[in-house]
Amino acid sequence: MGKIVATVSAFSVYNPYNRTSDGVSRLTFSSIIYQHGNDFDLSSGTYKCSIPGTYYFAATLVKKRSSSRVDLVDCDLYKNRNKLIIIKVDPTDNDTDKGSAAISQSVVINLDKGDNVYLGSCSDPSTRMEYWSSFTGFLLYPDD
Repeated sequence: MGKIVATVSAFSVYNPYNRTSDGVSRLTFSSIIYQHGNDFDLSSGTYKCSIPGTYYFAATLVKKRSSSRVDLVDCDLYKNRNKLIIIKVDPTDNDTDKGSAAISQSVVINLDKGDNVYLGSCSDPSTRMEYWSSFTGFLLYPDD
């Protein structure tokens, strides 16, 4: 009987701290909660697919609590420069936002080897996002 080998690719990061730019600004993170497979690059904020298959990605954005107005926080989730979902929280829809608010959004997508997934076109994390905002992704099942 052959040996069964688990196929795993997963990451979970938090503490957004910067935005990079190569035509599309990408949200980068400073802390890894979990990573298996080393497919997520903290410095670029990008997940690069090494195992073709169906994946689950989720992002939670927490609007910063502030004594001054922080009206909203937003990001878009991209696959290879194509916007898939918009993630936005604007709790009062006016200029009185001073407390925290959070939003989570998720998506299931198929990736080919070399595809990139990242959060882009985001609000400034240093002034608009709490450090516990996070980004997670993992392989549900590989392609046959």
